[in-house]
Amino acid sequence: MPAPCFNFTDAAHRLFERVVAAIPEFAHVDPARVLTTFAQCRSRDKHGYFAKVTPLRFKGGAEETVMRGVRWRWPKVNYQRREMLYLVTYYQPRFQNLPTLAEKLHTVIHEMYHISPGFNGDIRRFPGKNYAHGRSREWYDRQCRHFVDQVLARVAPEHYAFLQHDFAGLESRYGPVTGLSPRGIAPVRA
Repeated sequence: MPAPCFNFTDAAHRLFERVVAAIPEFAHVDPARVLTTFAQCRSRDKHGYFAKVTPLRFKGGAEETVMRGVRWRWPKVNYQRREMLYLVTYYQPRFQNLPTLAEKLHTVIHEMYHISPGFNGDIRRFPGKNYAHGRSREWYDRQCRHFVDQVLARVAPEHYAFLQHDFAGLESRYGPVTGLSPRGIAPVRA
């Protein structure tokens, strides 16, 4: 019989589904077309990415774009017989070692809020130079904190209980942490 383990990406994806169901501002998201993955941090440093969303299309949902005279396209990413439009990657152990549940939920929401309201494989684009975070990073974070409060009020705690632990605590309680890896998913020359 195999040793017990904890599938982080399954747990994170179930939380993602619950957030979409509970918060109307995320109703446009189809969780079945968002692939949840995790990657190991190169360093144990507290600074750097905790998570990121990767849109699998370019601006406006375009399948190809030209950058610096070179045509690029995203390869089709299929999972469970569906084409994925987004990839959400959590960097472990850095993400799990965030000090509070609120900070972990904020990170989850921060990445979810980047998903375009058109759910076309592009990111949410705000007017102006800072198209990814709007007026300012502080403004973007305020929006996310509002959604975190809604998650805490509307999503049952068992769906985010795994976030109560740091990485060592997660392994101690559930066994080795496993899940899907994003390796090899990158734009290619068209």
